[in-house]
Amino acid sequence: MEFSKKQFETSLKSKLAQKASAAQSEEAILMKNFKFFDSDNDSYINFNEWQRALEKIGVVISSTEDMKQLFGMYDLDQDSLINYKEFSWMLYSNKPFTHFHQYYSY
Repeated sequence: MEFSKKQFETSLKSKLAQKASAAQSEEAILMKNFKFFDSDNDSYINFNEWQRALEKIGVVISSTEDMKQLFGMYDLDQDSLINYKEFSWMLYSNKPFTHFHQYYSY
């Protein structure tokens, strides 16, 4: 994959920060960003929503396969959807994925 996960996260966080207001709390910013991705408001981000949102904010991924691989990295429970817990954990937690299920149960 040409576009590394670290590069992607740096770019994504930068783009999302540009959309945020300085007066908002981190939680409010995170929820607003999740809702931006969740365009049908069903509390989940599917692959098509993921792809459209990234395109809208100008994060360029060179191939569909790379886009699918990145999506899979954030879909921690492998249900083909990214929920709010997965979105917030992967973007803003300093703990590795292996600790995710210690903090969140489904």
